[in-house]
Amino acid sequence: MAKNRDAVTSELIVSSIGLCPAYEDNKKKACVIAAYNAGNGGVTFIALPFPTKKVYSREDVLSAIAQAEGVGAVRYDSVGGGQKDIIVCRADSGKVTDIVPRDIKNDRFIDGFSEVVQTAVKFKVGADERALRLNERMNVEIAPSGEYPRERGTYAYAFANAYNACLLGGVFEREELRIVTKRGKRAKFCVRDVSGEFIDEEVLYVKPVSRDTEGTVDFYVTEEFNYIDGENSSRRSYKIIFSGRLNNYNLIRQ
Repeated sequence: MAKNRDAVTSELIVSSIGLCPAYEDNKKKACVIAAYNAGNGGVTFIALPFPTKKVYSREDVLSAIAQAEGVGAVRYDSVGGGQKDIIVCRADSGKVTDIVPRDIKNDRFIDGFSEVVQTAVKFKVGADERALRLNERMNVEIAPSGEYPRERGTYAYAFANAYNACLLGGVFEREELRIVTKRGKRAKFCVRDVSGEFIDEEVLYVKPVSRDTEGTVDFYVTEEFNYIDGENSSRRSYKIIFSGRLNNYNLIRQ
């Protein structure tokens, strides 16, 4: 029988994706929480199997979202076209198992992924871990709160961090942060506290700022960079701070 070349295929357009691993105490329950924004009024989640034999590629993640959403494909592009990075949460201490490919020499993820440090973020998670099933679409209630998960590796901690990474991914797409390197390539983002010796011209570093002893993030600050608007050039830095009214991050020039 001849195949129908005009068969209808569906596509989901996603604006931001964040990933965070969850280990729990039982390795058999380990997974990767993916948070994504498809412009349907909120952030949706799926739990992916924890990688054992090989790390996830960008296409692996997009395919998993497409399968969970029941669509033919997921489109995930930057404004103006081109590949957009998935934001991946990574611990900055202790034993770290990477879930996506990493450029060890340059201490950053390869193209297709950007990094945000795992930490306690002020979001309360309404997830019931007993109801968590792999590769299934989940709507999880998450709200800013003083009651937030603090224990790294737990499901709640991973949900909060993946959600936070997804929100930051949306901020990185705003016009003020569409930074291009000298080679004409879109700058990668790296959200972590780094010293000057790790500065990379292809990366825009964003520092998490904490004002308490527990290390919870209050806001983020970009490193200072050159901003060229036509013939005019200026040095700029931005503060990224959560707005309860907007239920999202605000970008404020310093």
